[in-house]
Amino acid sequence: MPALSPPASWATTAACLTIIILATILSFSPAADNEFLYWDDENNLMFNTYIRSFSAENLRWMWTTTLLGVWQPVAWMTTAAEYRLFDGADLAKFSRGMHLASIGLHGVAAVLAFFVVRRLIVLGAAETAARSPLGLSIGATVAALLFAVHPLRVETTAWASGQPYILAIVPALAAVWCYLLAWQTGRKRWHGAALACLALSLLCKALAVPLVAVLLVLDFYPLRRLAGAAGWKPSMVLPVLLEKVPYALLTLAAAALTAQATWSTKSYTPEPASTKLLVASFCMLFYVSMTFVPYHPAPYYMRPTPFDRSDPWFIGAAVACVVLTSVFILIRRRRPWLLAAWSAYVLVLLPVVGLVKHGGQMAADRYSYLSCVGWVALVGAGVLRVWGGETSSARSVRRIAVLVLGGAVVVGLGLMTRSYCRDWKDSESLWSAMIARNPGYWMGYYNLAKANKRPCDSLLAQADEAERRGNAATAAQLRGEAVDHYRTAETNYRKAIELYEFYPEANVDLGNMMRNGQAPGGVTGAEACYRNALRGRAEFHMAHFNLGLLLMEQKHYEEAVDHLERAEADAERAGEEKRLPTIRQVLAQARAHAHQP
Repeated sequence: MPALSPPASWATTAACLTIIILATILSFSPAADNEFLYWDDENNLMFNTYIRSFSAENLRWMWTTTLLGVWQPVAWMTTAAEYRLFDGADLAKFSRGMHLASIGLHGVAAVLAFFVVRRLIVLGAAETAARSPLGLSIGATVAALLFAVHPLRVETTAWASGQPYILAIVPALAAVWCYLLAWQTGRKRWHGAALACLALSLLCKALAVPLVAVLLVLDFYPLRRLAGAAGWKPSMVLPVLLEKVPYALLTLAAAALTAQATWSTKSYTPEPASTKLLVASFCMLFYVSMTFVPYHPAPYYMRPTPFDRSDPWFIGAAVACVVLTSVFILIRRRRPWLLAAWSAYVLVLLPVVGLVKHGGQMAADRYSYLSCVGWVALVGAGVLRVWGGETSSARSVRRIAVLVLGGAVVVGLGLMTRSYCRDWKDSESLWSAMIARNPGYWMGYYNLAKANKRPCDSLLAQADEAERRGNAATAAQLRGEAVDHYRTAETNYRKAIELYEFYPEANVDLGNMMRNGQAPGGVTGAEACYRNALRGRAEFHMAHFNLGLLLMEQKHYEEAVDHLERAEADAERAGEEKRLPTIRQVLAQARAHAHQP
């Protein structure tokens, strides 16, 4: 018989939700002033003309685009609505509005986590929950707070391009809650609501692709529809599986569209299966350990290059995963909740732990968003067990200890989160934080250099304006600031190249600075940089283009034509439509000079 929720006063529930919402707002309030970042935000938001209206062309783009390897039509529509609501023409207002919306959406996710966890606890520990409705609410509140204020949530909330993850997790959690209600009440309409929520989640982001498998785990525990007393008889298993068919069909459709988006825009070097399994095992332990001991979270966790398959950390992680899984299976009759939590956790993470490549990172905080809900649910159940234990001895002491310890942990996590939000404030702080965690991350130095250099054009324009107005002192100061930015950028470009000698983009940018007199090296240094870039990527159009320009300046027109033709061919292959007119114009000039007698 389905377990029914013990009576809980609306006042208690309202108080718990108020605490959760206030804690979420206080923890993430520094993110409200974060800027758009030159890390996907420029492509997704700053310069994306397709989010600026709901025209037929733009809607078609939102539902068909695979920009940056993702398919997320409802997320794009939400962004377009935010563009109109928050005056998207003003990037500062648009950024603030989006970050405030993300904080609010994360608060909604935390509220849903409270209700999901509370229902899971009731299903798993009905008698204890019935004895102590207050303890149940406190346990669910502690779990929701751990979920809400944890620094692992910062990436999705403080980074504007992370918003689709929150948009996806809100209906995903609602789908779980509706599914549990469908079983408890026996009303099919709740299955319909769960399916609608799942569809909405998948249209925002493919985060919930493993959810149908997680529902089967919930059928095992805490619903106990499979195994145990229910057994594995076909008459018991078949209805459970048939019930999942609509969920599975939705999931397969979304998975196919997402896979197509990734494969059509990304290409990765194939890896041995052993490497994938080692990376996956490491990630499985990484996210759960960071959930309970969030040591030095960072915007990027660099993958070792080259990857050493004999590394004891990775081998140890693989062994630990096998041992943990074996132990949880052996003790499943006495501790089924451990196997259920571990299984749900593994299933949610499987698509993002390296078995299928998503970017060059080892791990990313955003992947812990949905996967770690089960662990905080276990913490909530533990709080209820301590709060509502059968013995009355020292009960008051235990309850005070729960409140004090729980409060201290939540406050500590909240303070860490507030501090971590500032790492995402602007591009310079973001890439500085990445380098701090990954000192050998050459791309971090390259992007930090670009962030260092970005204010220079504005500073020089202000200097020219000040000079026109006769304010020589201000002009000199502004030019001095620009020079300082150029020097810092040069230092970081050189550090990136020190770590990766033939780094194509860094060599081209540094070469351009040398050619323009913004860094020492002159024409000779610039040419060396461009040729190093081509050693790193033989058909890099920007290296060919800039080398072609330099050769034209040196009147080596025939060689310039060769490089500019290769720049045109590579730009066509890469779909760089915006660069092609300039490349072709310069190529025509080079050909004209080359054909002169």
